Amino acid sequence: MRAIEMTTPDFAGLDPRILDDLRPVRPLARPWKRSLAVTALGLLAALTVTARFGVRPDAVALGPAMLWGLSVVQAAYGLVLIVAALRTAIPGRAFAARTGGALLAIGLLIVLAITYLTWLTHPSHVPATSGAAAAYFRICLRTPVLVGLPL
Repeated sequence: MRAIEMTTPDFAGLDPRILDDLRPVRPLARPWKRSLAVTALGLLAALTVTARFGVRPDAVALGPAMLWGLSVVQAAYGLVLIVAALRTAIPGRAFAARTGGALLAIGLLIVLAITYLTWLTHPSHVPATSGAAAAYFRICLRTPVLVGLPL
């Protein structure tokens, strides 16, 4: 394997138009500060979905801690993932693959734990009507995953 040599950049070979365009740039804000814009969008999305579809029919049985408290836990961990992604986007600041995998696994465990706790508090079942299972799959799993992928 060949050793890498550190050399001083040779600007003589650069196109003069590039040299004339070089200017200092403003450093990126810290990842948590950049995540604030995404936080605002997330709050707007949560309010829009709640206004459009309302809360669960069993909201009273679940109580505010289960209904909203666990949603806040889930959203807060989502912000942790966003901050981690914004940090990883900066060259030289990436996490080890094991750390990234652990962050994603913890997120999945949080979703599963919240689902299980909610079911323990007030079990709900998919109605046995024709097509209901497909509709629940679309509303509860496919659509949120597809909405979250672009982020």
